Amino acid sequence: MKKYGLAILSISLLTFFSACEKENPGNKGASKYFDLDLFEQNINDRLGPNTIGYSYSISFEGNQVKSNAFGNAVASFDAANGGPVPYTVGLPQDLASVSKVITAITVLRLMQDNNLDDLIVINNYLPIHWARNSNVHLKSFQTLMSHRAGIPGNAGINHANLKTLVEGNTFYQSGTYAYSNTNYALMRVVIAHLYAPTECLVMANQVMVGLKRESDLEELISEKYIEAVNNIVLFPLGMIYREPVPSSLSNKVWNYSMDNNATGWVLGDAKLFVGSAGWRFSAETMNEIIATLKYTNKYINDEYKEMMNTFLMGWHPGSSTQVEGGMSYGHGGFHNANFWTSNGLDRGCYTCVIIFPNGYECAVLSNSIGGADNVSMESRIINCYQNAWVSN
Repeated sequence: MKKYGLAILSISLLTFFSACEKENPGNKGASKYFDLDLFEQNINDRLGPNTIGYSYSISFEGNQVKSNAFGNAVASFDAANGGPVPYTVGLPQDLASVSKVITAITVLRLMQDNNLDDLIVINNYLPIHWARNSNVHLKSFQTLMSHRAGIPGNAGINHANLKTLVEGNTFYQSGTYAYSNTNYALMRVVIAHLYAPTECLVMANQVMVGLKRESDLEELISEKYIEAVNNIVLFPLGMIYREPVPSSLSNKVWNYSMDNNATGWVLGDAKLFVGSAGWRFSAETMNEIIATLKYTNKYINDEYKEMMNTFLMGWHPGSSTQVEGGMSYGHGGFHNANFWTSNGLDRGCYTCVIIFPNGYECAVLSNSIGGADNVSMESRIINCYQNAWVSN
């Protein structure tokens, strides 16, 4: 299969990007109504002064009704990268932890295809030659994907980290919520074994007898994970093959620190550690993905959608919460120039996707964040949503 670096949208995506706003029937006769224009203005007011550049896409019942971009993908002060270059709504950007939504959809579809429930343990979907010395192999899909497996956040996300985790001698107590990127990195291995079980088995056997190296298995697992995402998430939308690597566009979205005029940076080739992070898409593409999830069965059926929502498999508690009209579901992400130790303010990549209960969905991406407002992107956008309800 020939691989390309940039997605081309099909007729289905053009249909999704309807230019006409659908009327929200929930507004009629209610004591409050949702003001879409005010929601959009709230987003711009919240992000405009505190970012180098950002983009957003808002849809209603699966049809895009608002989208725009402001600021620069390449900052005016970044001469090394040819700045300034305007940010546009179709530019792909690092998603950071929003990648977990893509991984979760892929896992759930493979579970559906194999008639697996959420309490099935992952033992049969790990390399056969990895010793089962810890109890990681006895963790269920539900506990891992809802961050209740007890695996620490510093356990690592590359192949060697995951092998060490499974083969170690630590007992991990399930139950308490503890966010860990390792959980979704482990799903990369599980997806590969669900998607291409024979190939993974053959490779593991060859590793055991010395015909192949562990690094060969690492590459196969990453390849099959990426293949599965393309077949399950992207191809149904008419997109062509994508990999978690920097955009081939000359006007990439560069990430920036708001506290200095340092040269921008992008996350490098993420193929070998993708899963918990690493994917790069535009706001429009991410909005279409979550709208397709909500309004169609192209990805998963109602049973697995309910499972995803009930146990927050792929969703984050910070954006899966009670809001005006019911429950929202979503995920946010961030990282800075030091991908592994991003804390507090001055984050570069800053993203979120949210499905709201009143028929609206949105994706918001930024290449920087600053100011004194140290809250997640999803918290910002939920606040914009809450403040867009107006009394009749």
